[in-house]
Amino acid sequence: MQLRGGFWLSLALTAALAGCGQRPARPPAPAVAVTHFVNARDNARAPALAAHFVAFSFDYPSTWTLDPRTGSPTASNFVKVARRDAEQTELESVAVGSFHGPGAGPVEPALLPALLDDLESQAAAGFRAYRRVDAGAVTIDGRPARQIRFTAAGFAGGRPLRVFGRIILLPGPSADGVVLLLQATDASRDFRSVEDVGVAGQTPVVLRSFRLGA
Repeated sequence: MQLRGGFWLSLALTAALAGCGQRPARPPAPAVAVTHFVNARDNARAPALAAHFVAFSFDYPSTWTLDPRTGSPTASNFVKVARRDAEQTELESVAVGSFHGPGAGPVEPALLPALLDDLESQAAAGFRAYRRVDAGAVTIDGRPARQIRFTAAGFAGGRPLRVFGRIILLPGPSADGVVLLLQATDASRDFRSVEDVGVAGQTPVVLRSFRLGA
């Protein structure tokens, strides 16, 4: 399913309720070897991505896999990286696509809730029994962004999985910005609720290192 700005959601999932309440502080994650990804113009060969190119970079754990469609003329996202187990079940992933705001200048933060609602109405159709948990402000690379947290449920190897996710709109220096889709499943013991996405596991490596711009 293609979303505005060339962003795709590729999983077919159904919803599950997230847990709530305070959690104890997590110990620092052990250091991991990382690979550095730079979104260069040569990487945006798909027409929609080339038309709304946004420069960014981030580190991801070297044990993660890079979607082989990244950088191809048929790519739906600028990039997707994922951690999988021995059975190739996706445990957590980060995909980065693009969105285009109104006008020619940077998208005002006040417009982000409406843009995110519009994106969500399209995104929900790409999941089975999608359910929004909450929405609010978030900061990525020291910049104001807006996110929706959601739950869903899918299947892997014939067994049901709970899926937790975040859709984040991060405005760029022009009308084009990036959409970050963070997903995790309870196939990993790291994830018990949507509160764990981007906090537990190894996705924090990506979020801490994400930089918008060349």
